[in-house]
Amino acid sequence: MSTSVSTKMSKKVMTQEEKDLKMEKKAQIKADKKAEKEAEKEAAKEQAKEQAKAEKEAAKEQAKEQAKAEKELAKEQAKAEKELVKEQAKAEKEQVKAEKEASKEAEKQAKIDAKEAEKQAKIDAKEAEKQAKIDAKEAEKQAKIDAKEKAKVDKLAAKEAEKQSKIDAKENAKAEKLAVKEAEKKARKEARKNEKRPPNNYIIFTKTQREIVKKENPELTFGEISKEVSKVWNKMSSEEKGEAVRSIKEQM
Repeated sequence: MSTSVSTKMSKKVMTQEEKDLKMEKKAQIKADKKAEKEAEKEAAKEQAKEQAKAEKEAAKEQAKEQAKAEKELAKEQAKAEKELVKEQAKAEKEQVKAEKEASKEAEKQAKIDAKEAEKQAKIDAKEAEKQAKIDAKEAEKQAKIDAKEKAKVDKLAAKEAEKQSKIDAKENAKAEKLAVKEAEKKARKEARKNEKRPPNNYIIFTKTQREIVKKENPELTFGEISKEVSKVWNKMSSEEKGEAVRSIKEQM
């Protein structure tokens, strides 16, 4: 019975030791992992430093190479620019030479053109003078023809005017005879009326007023004079009419 109990207790103790060992192992493993991580971290830092150093050295070398290349390129460009300046100067000389040659040719051609123009001007002047003489002769000839035609037309116009004047004179004489006959007829008619009855105030006023209007307006016809006398009579008041008629009777 006691042996069995001690065996059980021993097992319990061993189990606790195992647990402790396990805990130690876990702690050791954790510590190892932490140390490993720290080592890795340090290694990474060292590696980063080495890489940065290497990159810096590489950048320096690259900058040196680039500066060298740029220097060489600048030399080449300067050389090319010098060549270009030489070529431009040469081209400018050639252009100046060509311009001088062109100026000489232009001056030469201008002289030739001036001579040709002078020659042509002389020819044109002769032609113009010749044409002017021809035109003058033609104008003189045409003026004579026009003068003859005008004289002919004027003669015909004079004949027509004389003929028309005779016709107008006959017509006027005829019209005057008719007017005289009409006046005589009216006078006889008025005389017959006056014989039958005494003239009224309007007739008395008309006789004297007609003469006045006719003197002031000799161009008016018999009918137009009557209208003007009628207008004057109609504008007058009854008193004015009576006064005018009395004055006329007194003068008569």
